[in-house]
Amino acid sequence: VLATVHRDAADRLERALAQAKPGFEVLRMVRDLPIDLKHALDDASTVGHDRLLNAVAAYSRAQQACVVVDLGTAVTVDFVDGEGTFQGGVIAPGLSMMLAALHENSRIGVLELSRTLGVARATVTARLQRLEGSGVIRGYRPRIGLAAAGYGVQAFVTLEIAQGALGDVVAVLEQIPGVLEAFATTGAGDVLCRVAAASHDDLQRTLIVLNQSRTVARSTSVVVLSELVEFRAMPLLDTAESEGTPKAPAYRRTRE
Repeated sequence: VLATVHRDAADRLERALAQAKPGFEVLRMVRDLPIDLKHALDDASTVGHDRLLNAVAAYSRAQQACVVVDLGTAVTVDFVDGEGTFQGGVIAPGLSMMLAALHENSRIGVLELSRTLGVARATVTARLQRLEGSGVIRGYRPRIGLAAAGYGVQAFVTLEIAQGALGDVVAVLEQIPGVLEAFATTGAGDVLCRVAAASHDDLQRTLIVLNQSRTVARSTSVVVLSELVEFRAMPLLDTAESEGTPKAPAYRRTRE
């Protein structure tokens, strides 16, 4: 039994099942199986089958008026009255949809974002404030193309530092413009840095400066040949929409 608002996807799945399992019967909600639910809508086709089926299940269990909330890729809130009649509700995009829209166009304004997502401007504003306040959205700065800006040489540098000198090495690294980011790590090294330079000579000068620091005992560097996967976060956040996937506290709170 298939129930989906994605008709094309359902068609493809049905064809694939027919090829893999000849004679396998596929039933589609509405087309083959009616949804036994009274409604007070002018046009029930505007409501997804998932929302209608949620309403059927909720009323069947509660046997009284109920509000049905579904937290998925989108957030839906629907109302079924005491007679079991579906009165409609609202649908709002999930946080991953909002973040994806911002990821595609970080310069988009609140008004345009609300139109893109099909929700009220106040809703978008409130959700953005929660995402910003929780630290999920850390800023709207442009991502710089270093090669296009003239810094096409990059390297990862592992530093072994003097015992207890982590705070001191942070101060040293912050004074070197070519150090893009740095992380304290486990393993043979203590700190992993990503460094950018205009040329190999420029990179060498940066490495010399690093090794001249009294806090650095030894360094090992590897030069980047090419970037295979750009920094990304959306595929990981998309997995958080799956039931049972652990979520960080800040991301959980913004979804509740």
